[in-house]
Amino acid sequence: MPRLTSPAGGGAAGAASPSSAAASSSSAPSAKLASGSSPAGAAASDGQPPKVNGPVRITLPEGSEWTLSPEQVENAALIIGVARELNISDKGIQVALMTGLQETMLQNMESMNFPHQKTGTNKDSVNVFQQRTVAGWGSVPELMNPEYAARAFFGGPTGPNKGMPPGLLDIPGWEGMAPGSAAQAVQNSRHPDEYNKWENAANQILGQVTGTTPMMCQGAGGAAAAASATSSTAPEGNHALDED
Repeated sequence: MPRLTSPAGGGAAGAASPSSAAASSSSAPSAKLASGSSPAGAAASDGQPPKVNGPVRITLPEGSEWTLSPEQVENAALIIGVARELNISDKGIQVALMTGLQETMLQNMESMNFPHQKTGTNKDSVNVFQQRTVAGWGSVPELMNPEYAARAFFGGPTGPNKGMPPGLLDIPGWEGMAPGSAAQAVQNSRHPDEYNKWENAANQILGQVTGTTPMMCQGAGGAAAAASATSSTAPEGNHALDED
């Protein structure tokens, strides 16, 4: 697995902030900091740059500090927003954020056919969670919708997949599991222990970012991914190069 490093021009603490990618669609809800401000560089609902109080920073497993890009914050906020709507506990949100960090560093991943933030390298895996069409998670257009992906990850009675494959809420006893074990129960990764190292970073995000208001998508369309951010804006999620 590749070691997490801060690429040139990345967001390590004290370094210059990564250059912003193309702005998100104005139809997408804007992420907010826990203080109520929108994240740096994220598009507000009126398409204007929001006022911010500060960046969102996490500590990487190797110990260095990393500043999340606006796209990463937006994806985290959407995951949190969907979870809040579904009355999922903070532990469930933590599990989802840990999964997104490990799989793609919270970037919406695909090849080149849909708006995306990271180029995929793991078979047909797409989106923040590296969900696969052949595994039954949904079609590629559906999975590239970040809100659909979050709803599929959480699953449950209102989930788009009706428990096949099972999302977090479909896993018996998940709330009694360690967060990394709960993530593995959903993902079935060949590297089951890799989620554990993101527990602290997920808690840091949860303490700084509030959720967006979901758009109630249950298929393709809805809140589209931000277009064409390069992978140099974030360290690699270690699982991104693995074959499940």
